[in-house]
Amino acid sequence: MSAKNDIVVTIYTRPLCGYCLAAKRILQHERVAFVEVDCSDDPAACERIRLETGHRTVPMIFLGDNFIGGCDDLRRLVQQGTLAKYPRTTKEKTPVTISPELLGLLVCPETHQPLTQCPQSTLTELNGRIVKGSVTNADGNPVEKPLTDALLREDGALVYPISEDIPVLLVGEGIPL
Repeated sequence: MSAKNDIVVTIYTRPLCGYCLAAKRILQHERVAFVEVDCSDDPAACERIRLETGHRTVPMIFLGDNFIGGCDDLRRLVQQGTLAKYPRTTKEKTPVTISPELLGLLVCPETHQPLTQCPQSTLTELNGRIVKGSVTNADGNPVEKPLTDALLREDGALVYPISEDIPVLLVGEGIPL
């Protein structure tokens, strides 16, 4: 995996914001993978960004650690072709679907509880926390990259990441919810 694929595009938004919606549509149209953080869920993080960048409105868009600005700034990057170097999604890329037969065999390596596909809403919430830097795995190591897929333990207390279409079922790699 090249270094550019490790770059996370993060967009801080608010509900009912037309510019936020427009920026997300631009990213989707350009097939750029991104993580959305709702500022109403974490006003302190958004205030910190406002203080650090001087940008007072949403959306606030970061390409990796680089703040690029808002919707108009994103449009400029698209027009200049600069956005093309960032990670892309593909129309073919969908969350991993594990066959029911295989899923029936997979269990938590620690408790032996059954595992299920993690709901998208749980992944979205967890990815928002990962972007903020507030998530560690069971070994206590920080989780730095948002998850594209995961398996949820039956009790709902832990997920196991799926990396490159392979479930990572190691006790220490589990991520507490």
